[in-house]
Amino acid sequence: MLRLPGHPTDASIVTTSPSPFLAAALVATLLPGAFAQGYEVQEIEGRWRLTLERLDAGTAGDATVVGLHYELFDLFDSSGWFAGLGGYGSVDGDIGNFFAGGLDLGWRQRLSETFSLQIGTFAGTSGGSITQGQEGFAWRPFIALEKNFSRFGLRLEAAQMNVAGADFDDPVFSVGVTVPMNWTTARERDTWASPIDIADLHFERVSIGALATSLDATSGSKRLTGTPYEDDLLMGGLRAGLELSERSTLPIEAWGATGGGIGGYRMILAGYGLHGPLWESAVGDRLSWELEVLAGLGGGGQVDVGAGLIVKGLAGLRARVADNWTAQLGYSYLDAPDGNFTASGLQLGLAWDPRALRLADDYDRSQLASQALPAAEGLLDVWQLSVNSKVYDMRASSQPIGGGDYRVRQYLVGLGAERHMSDNVSLVARGFGPVAGDIGGYGEILGGVRVSGTPFDFLGETDVYVEYDMGAAGGGNVDVGSGLVHQITAGLTFPIANGVEIGVGLGRMNAFDKGSLDASVVEAGIAFDLTRILARR
Repeated sequence: MLRLPGHPTDASIVTTSPSPFLAAALVATLLPGAFAQGYEVQEIEGRWRLTLERLDAGTAGDATVVGLHYELFDLFDSSGWFAGLGGYGSVDGDIGNFFAGGLDLGWRQRLSETFSLQIGTFAGTSGGSITQGQEGFAWRPFIALEKNFSRFGLRLEAAQMNVAGADFDDPVFSVGVTVPMNWTTARERDTWASPIDIADLHFERVSIGALATSLDATSGSKRLTGTPYEDDLLMGGLRAGLELSERSTLPIEAWGATGGGIGGYRMILAGYGLHGPLWESAVGDRLSWELEVLAGLGGGGQVDVGAGLIVKGLAGLRARVADNWTAQLGYSYLDAPDGNFTASGLQLGLAWDPRALRLADDYDRSQLASQALPAAEGLLDVWQLSVNSKVYDMRASSQPIGGGDYRVRQYLVGLGAERHMSDNVSLVARGFGPVAGDIGGYGEILGGVRVSGTPFDFLGETDVYVEYDMGAAGGGNVDVGSGLVHQITAGLTFPIANGVEIGVGLGRMNAFDKGSLDASVVEAGIAFDLTRILARR
């Protein structure tokens, strides 16, 4: 019962409880800065980690190896655990084109405000001449002491690299640098909260796209056999670009050969790029120039790249073809300074680059408990990161390069990312390498489209999907012809927890052109949601 202002309490003056709408309007009137529809913003501590070490493989020689990782902290509340993705590759020495890629897992104990002790391990797959055609499983436990400064950290690691087929017996000491790069995420919030001031947010473009290039090898390029390699090399790739400032970008690229007779050749590169409008006008803002310098690891396909260091330069144009889409046309140059491989040619690209929101460096993070981002300012962008495994049952027509047959099933593991473009269609990217079988050094970089839905009521929340992937593969003496492969898969996915789902599938993998690879596929994986905030305007 309500007593109205200016009226005595009387049984004849009685109203029902006010509607939720009126209550909301009353609160909005009394608290003009409050709102109900929005996003609870969170920040996950993250970092890039770069290491440098010298590995001794006994009679096989030695190599200088670079490691690059991205890791997120406190994934299990505030326990100190961290996990991420990373890899290692040779850039100098006697061990040609050694590489390894996989997962990181570790634990950090702070010793003081600036020093911390860290224990962890890397586990994944490896390749290159050092694996001697064996399974390619690699793992690297480490213990590290790190000193953190305001913008970076310095670390000293004691580690042990273990690779199937290699003889890395002695522990090594490596030096490293870490650079903080936190991840701003969010979830829907229905409770009342004060809004985060838009001035406390920064806008940054993070582009994700596909690449293709046709390269002409120079007369000095050679295969490992010493014979000349002067063919046209076709390659496909995936690219991520992080906007460092209004005019600079950090590009990261993964490439694989899809034509040119060197199936299995692949590269992973990172670097620095500059860009700007071609001219100052409305059209100039949609057409820009760009210059990039990248370096990284390359090998496979019997190409003589020496220790594996690859340097790339690019000059080109980028056009904005839609609000969140750009197309690229450029001219690139590749060189292996320690080997005999140089090539140049045209590069094409298509990238999706919406503006993401992140908290400003000077924002007081303690306010996040009482503040939220208005729904009018942001849009949730949900990705799924996955750990996958698959088994190849090679058909009789599949033969290794040089003849023979496959005696056992081939077991592979990989990492993937999926982004829903609509309720039923998503784009996927995945990479795989072997952990058991006789295709050590084999690897795949795949991209594709998945169509999914819930057509059967009796399956509940279980999704049925069909997926088609195409990409580059090779190494491990697998006959993939030009290196272009494709796979079709059908399967089921079902949730097991909030933001976590598992999936199983059956499929078929084939070499696309001139290769004998033909395998039945059984897949399984687990996927985790990772959300960021996109700007609505």
